[in-house]
Amino acid sequence: MSTNARITGGIFCLLFALHTWTWVLYDLFEQGTGGIWDLWTRSAPSAAMDSMPATSAGDAGLGLLQLAAAFAAFTAAGSAGGLLAVTCALTFAYRVPVIWHAASHEESSPWYTVQGFFDDASLDAALISCGWVAVFTGVLAVVLLAGRQEWPPAPNPYEPSPEPPLPSESPQLPTKAGAVVIAVCLGIMTAYGIGWNIHTAAESGGETWRQYFLGEHAVLQLLDVAPAWRWTMLAVIGAVGVSLAANRRVSARGFAFGVVLAVLPEAVTTLWQYADSERLFELDERARMPDLMRKVELLLTLVGGLAVLALGVRPGTPVTPEGPEEVPFTPLTVELDPYDPHAGPHQQYAQPYQPYQPQAYGQAVPYQQHPAPYLQYPPPYQQAPQYQQPQRQHPPPHYAQPYPPPPQHGPPAAHGPPVVPPPPPGPPPGY
Repeated sequence: MSTNARITGGIFCLLFALHTWTWVLYDLFEQGTGGIWDLWTRSAPSAAMDSMPATSAGDAGLGLLQLAAAFAAFTAAGSAGGLLAVTCALTFAYRVPVIWHAASHEESSPWYTVQGFFDDASLDAALISCGWVAVFTGVLAVVLLAGRQEWPPAPNPYEPSPEPPLPSESPQLPTKAGAVVIAVCLGIMTAYGIGWNIHTAAESGGETWRQYFLGEHAVLQLLDVAPAWRWTMLAVIGAVGVSLAANRRVSARGFAFGVVLAVLPEAVTTLWQYADSERLFELDERARMPDLMRKVELLLTLVGGLAVLALGVRPGTPVTPEGPEEVPFTPLTVELDPYDPHAGPHQQYAQPYQPYQPQAYGQAVPYQQHPAPYLQYPPPYQQAPQYQQPQRQHPPPHYAQPYPPPPQHGPPAAHGPPVVPPPPPGPPPGY
């Protein structure tokens, strides 16, 4: 993510946190410390309230998430991208239903379960403020999508080639164990969200599920969301987190950290309410199985959330920059003449001269004289034999010359006519 997008996202998250914690302070001043705790644990009767309650434990978790995302954005933490993304999604999902809740709450058709407060000024304040928050979340989503960057960033052609980033400067991938824990925790959340929707629609009918989804006669606090809306929202968010963890994406750690940070306060306050009323290990006689599944869900959310938080603060696996694709080496086989005197260092070398030795018919030729190149190549690690000049072989003394020189008859004749030798003295032969 680019620096400008990260800083802009941090500013938006600060604005969202300011909106959330302003309503928390409003409840704190109106209801008091004990009253707001009773509201978050769902143990205060609506008749005891003097003003319209505004927040729940889910808003406290959302406020913590928004502060964590702003802190990660301003400190350039490795989990900033995932935290900003999940903050944008959950803020939009928590604030959009308030618009039609506050706009539709009338005396003839009340949407909130609190009696009265039809003309309360807090309704208009919640309607207007949540409308602006929904608009800002849309702007933040565009900023985050436009600010995505590949890793490592593209080099600047006007600057020398940069050094490779250090592991501490690289984004962090979730470890294999961390990815498994994230996938299991968010997978359980997704399964419970889908199961509660199916159970409500099957047991109470489609009309009741519609009211539970839209929030008609199903919400208590001003900024609260309906049960079926929350189940669907967490199922979708959990499915996205499971996909990120299964692929070990860079944003998986921050995304899962943000989801569990948003849901843990509600799980803690609900379990506290069960323990305070001594109903933690008791089942409701009217709905034993749903009550059991609800308590198991809260315990799994608490344990899994703490495990994800513990893994989120630990360093992950640094992303290594991807280099050019390696081409597999294929050795090139070239058949050369084994008697080539210009052969390479590991090929045929010039052989010393060996005189011809006639062999008798049927006698095998020794393998040293075999012309096959694989028998004459020296090993690569040995030095090539040096060429030696063969010694001249002199013929034996008794060897006769094949062409003897012609006999000599005296000194060569002088130039001129041929000279006839004189006849021998005495009478000619025959007398």
